[in-house]
Amino acid sequence: MTWIREKIGFGIIRACSALQATGVWLAYGKAGLVIMTEILQELSEEYAVDFDDVLGNLITHALELSPRMGELQIHRSGSVGLLDPRLATPLALVITELMHNALEHGLADQGSSLGITVSENDHQMTVTVSDDGVGLPTGFDIATSPNLGLQIVRTLTENELRG
Repeated sequence: MTWIREKIGFGIIRACSALQATGVWLAYGKAGLVIMTEILQELSEEYAVDFDDVLGNLITHALELSPRMGELQIHRSGSVGLLDPRLATPLALVITELMHNALEHGLADQGSSLGITVSENDHQMTVTVSDDGVGLPTGFDIATSPNLGLQIVRTLTENELRG
């Protein structure tokens, strides 16, 4: 059993190295380390991650980084449960990027609420991150957005999460 845990650990280290080599690591900085550490700490004996605990910690860290921390509320509904670490890592990165994007752009000057909703239907999970801030610019298209963070979200969602 130890060799499986070591294999998972080395896989995450390889993923971190790949992110660093492409410059993506710089976009996440400390948040990237927090995500990886949380996932490694949450590995259970069944080699699954209790993603609800990870999500709770991601929400706490996201609020701590917002200059409007005392004015904003994050509402969460639904449950993810246990996930394979190969899914937990990209999902944590995607949710972190979407939360930070909402806090930095959507809720920078107006609005007060960020919502994270998890739903499941026919063995397919949907995670929605929404806010009541300024909204997306007219004509916005994630497929053509030059924003590095959103490009990472799209790539991880399509390639790793099959979404």
